Amino acid sequence: MLKPATIQVLHVAREGEEPVIICEALPKALAIGLSAFFKDAFPTSNQAHVSRRGSDGKAYVTICGGLRPAFSIIFKWMFDTREATVNANRNGKKPTARIEFLPFGKYIHILKAAEILDIAAIRIDLLDRMNRMTRKKVPIDIARMVYANFPVESEIRQLLIRRIGDAIYERRLHDWAAYLKFRDKCIEYKEDIYRYLDSKARAIAEARKLWNEEQRPDKLHREEATQKSRGEGKHHEAGDKPHVITKTISAQVVRKGKHGKPSYVTIPLQELGISNDEFSNRIGERKKVERRSAPAPAREDRLPSAKAAQVDVSSTKAEPAE
Repeated sequence: MLKPATIQVLHVAREGEEPVIICEALPKALAIGLSAFFKDAFPTSNQAHVSRRGSDGKAYVTICGGLRPAFSIIFKWMFDTREATVNANRNGKKPTARIEFLPFGKYIHILKAAEILDIAAIRIDLLDRMNRMTRKKVPIDIARMVYANFPVESEIRQLLIRRIGDAIYERRLHDWAAYLKFRDKCIEYKEDIYRYLDSKARAIAEARKLWNEEQRPDKLHREEATQKSRGEGKHHEAGDKPHVITKTISAQVVRKGKHGKPSYVTIPLQELGISNDEFSNRIGERKKVERRSAPAPAREDRLPSAKAAQVDVSSTKAEPAE
């Protein structure tokens, strides 16, 4: 029986350093099946490719960046995944292998290693855990670690920006003084937070404006409803223009204007095309509306009695001085 092919994994913290072996024999098929990084470093023989720097494409590969203990945890997860897959095939169940629960700071280094190796399963699992862990507060040490290891477009940094920005906006940020010092030292953090707070404030203002417009009745509809309730609705449609008629009438002057005061004239209603009955009906309806809208008069039993307010001087007797 042939032994499965394995690869040797080396690591350097930065370019120019001496590589250190972190995994002597990692199953090649396992690494290629779980990591896009290894799949790119070890392409199939019939696939045209250019060898990745630090890899011969057959037996070894060198990883640059990240912490060695974080990669060791990921390699352990790979072996656990293989074992879980074998057991699942026997029992007919879905394979389950997860990284053990660790402090938030260690998740940061493991997440960075998972991004280097391009392992989506670990990245999704850790981001979900970190999202739940930062729901109430984000310690300042965590913020420093994230800004020291991840660029602005990374998911973990965007998660931290949202958590801290929401806490600042809602005035519930823990360790406010430490974050003020960190803001003065880290320009990237300052720019990220100010940009997020500005966008959040504008989004809330737009949402509030939209809600008010939806809840507020249209002014034109409100005026039409008021006019209809008073019997003053227009007889023409909204889109029609009113028909204007010019008419010359004669009127009797009942009082001449003097010393800057206006003159008064009498115009018969028939001259305006209105009968006396129509005018009387309109006046009666207007008075009814005014009586309904007028405030109710105060009850007499609540007003002070005039007799009670008077003082009966005749019944007052002077007390003799002692």
